[in-house]
Amino acid sequence: MIKSYYPNLKNIRRIEGYDISNLGQDYATGSMVVVENNIFDKKQYRKFRVKNIKNHSDFDRLNEVITRRLKITGQLPILMIIDGGTPQVQEVVV
Repeated sequence: MIKSYYPNLKNIRRIEGYDISNLGQDYATGSMVVVENNIFDKKQYRKFRVKNIKNHSDFDRLNEVITRRLKITGQLPILMIIDGGTPQVQEVVV
């Protein structure tokens, strides 16, 4: 699937995808989906409630969610897919 787009990537064991959903100004969640060994693993899907209400931009919210996720496991996936564009990706570059 992904190798057709990125044929030089080897050994893609884990892919994580992220998106931020907003309900008004005061409530936002981040969602994480996981593909492991080419299978969507719904047991590993996570929702993160954005805790810092001062984070009004999607960039800040995305940064909070991914920072919290990395603190949970301390490991990076082989590939992270971020919903958005270059500004969102630049916000979470580690």
